[in-house]
Amino acid sequence: MRYVACTLAIVFLAGAALRSEAGKPAAGVVDVNLVFEKSAKWQDMEKVLEARRASYQQEIDALAQEVEKLRDALEKSAAGSPEFIRLQADLIKKEAYLGSTSQQYDLELGRADAANYDGFTAEMDAAIADLARESGLGLVIQRTLETSEGEWRSVLYADPSADLTARIIERLNAKHSQEKKWPARARPPARRGAQRTAITTSGARR
Repeated sequence: MRYVACTLAIVFLAGAALRSEAGKPAAGVVDVNLVFEKSAKWQDMEKVLEARRASYQQEIDALAQEVEKLRDALEKSAAGSPEFIRLQADLIKKEAYLGSTSQQYDLELGRADAANYDGFTAEMDAAIADLARESGLGLVIQRTLETSEGEWRSVLYADPSADLTARIIERLNAKHSQEKKWPARARPPARRGAQRTAITTSGARR
C-alpha cells in the first residue's frame, strides 16, 4: 500500500494513567493499513480520483499527439519559409501549453489525493477515539507502520480482544453506507441534542 502511515500514532489518552477494567486490555490496537484496504469510502474516493486522473491523461495524450503532428509538419516544410515560421511558432506555443497543463494536472491530483487522505484519516481517528472511550481504553496504537523500505511492526504482541480493527472498519462502512443513502443536502436534520458528525500523471509526456 502506497500510503505512508508517517507518525500517525493514533493515541487517545483518557487519563494520566492507563487503567484496566474487569480484565480488559487498557490499550487497543488498530491495523491502519487494513482499515484503508477494507474501507468502502476510501475505495470510492480512490475510484473517483482514478477516473479524474484517467480523464486528465487523455487530455495530455491528445495534446502530445498535436505536438508530434506539428513537429512532423515542421520537418517537412522549407526552412525559413512563411509556413515554417508559422509552424515553429505554433509548436513553441503548443509545447508550452502541454507542459503547463501537465504540471497543473499533477498539482491538482496531488492536492486531491492529499485532501482524500487527510479527510479519511480524520474520520478514522474520530471513529477510533469514540470506540476507545466506549471501551474504556486509555491508549490506542497502530498495529503496523509502513515506510518506504517496507512494513515493520510497531506492536510485538496484543491480546486479540485488544484489536479494534474489525470494529473500526464496520463503523466506517456503516457510516459511509448511510451517507450514500442520504447525500449531504438530502439528509434529515439532526435531532436536538444529538451529536453532529461532522497526482501525479505518470504517463504524461514532458
